[in-house]
Amino acid sequence: VRTHPARVDVLRVGKEGAQLRFVLHEGRNRQVRNMAEAVGLSVRSLKRIRVGPFTTRGLQAGACRLLGKREVGVLRKLVGLGEESS
Repeated sequence: VRTHPARVDVLRVGKEGAQLRFVLHEGRNRQVRNMAEAVGLSVRSLKRIRVGPFTTRGLQAGACRLLGKREVGVLRKLVGLGEESS
């Protein structure tokens, strides 16, 4: 299955391996692992740092938070649902 092109940035290269940043516009199951495997790389760990406009900044591993009204409005607009009527 084809997806939108992804961007890959090399952040760091060292003796232990490389740190890469993948920017995906739509995620498919195991997409990053499959892309790495296709060019002969293995993935040791993955860390999601952002989904759309929402980042994980300030959250502990495994934590979650409620979205504010403005954030819900942004999310609804991004997925084409428009503003929620109150």
